[in-house]
Amino acid sequence: MDAAQLSNLTLILKLSMDNPRKPLTNDMMIKRLPSFFFALVIGLAISSTSDADFVYTFEFDQATYQALPGETIDVGVYLREEVTSGETPRLASGGSDGGDGLFTFKFQLDFSSVSGGSPGAVVNSVNDVTVDNEFSRDDRSLAAGTLQLAGSENFGVDSDGEFGVNGVALSLTEYRIKLAEIAFTAGAAGSETTLLLSSYPDDFLATTFADFTVIDSVANFGSSTIVTSAVPEPSALWVLAGSGAMCLLRRRKFSDLGRNKA
Repeated sequence: MDAAQLSNLTLILKLSMDNPRKPLTNDMMIKRLPSFFFALVIGLAISSTSDADFVYTFEFDQATYQALPGETIDVGVYLREEVTSGETPRLASGGSDGGDGLFTFKFQLDFSSVSGGSPGAVVNSVNDVTVDNEFSRDDRSLAAGTLQLAGSENFGVDSDGEFGVNGVALSLTEYRIKLAEIAFTAGAAGSETTLLLSSYPDDFLATTFADFTVIDSVANFGSSTIVTSAVPEPSALWVLAGSGAMCLLRRRKFSDLGRNKA
């Protein structure tokens, strides 16, 4: 067993048997043992690294988010797959090499870089993180300016009769799957918070497909920005409203003069 395969198996055990949010009963553990041993055998038998025909990118659902101070911004994190040589996308039903979708994932989100004002946008609690409901187990941690998140499909076969979670087709060669939605609270007026995705810094966690292909070392990681706009002062709002009213009155006056001359 190589390091990547060991990482994946360790993640499976961690997420499915030691998750404080969803503890397993003895009966549940017994039922899942056959699936675990099946995964162990498969994991020992096959390759654990992605090939060049598949391009993977962790990305946000927007390049820039606009918000007012204190406003809540929902930031989606996705995994996108592009196939370059006619292979079947792993995120499509049926997958490549016998695999059927995404089995586990991990990523880190850094939001500590702030410019133009302080404080910047923040994630206040791990409870502000919602993992997509296709992934029934997850492990999360939040430190100053950094969120780390790992998720896994439950052992066994999903409702479609396949292992792993499938994505949504963007084209014949491109698929995307939502991993999580993260609720940020916007910072001070004028602040710009940079969001950076990266590999989760833990040797015992991995982003793995149901065919046990591990992609962390070859994946691309995207970025985004939360821009907090200034709220106009009440006096400024009155000035704008007054200017608009003056323009309307002036247009009506000229219109009446034109009709009188006619």
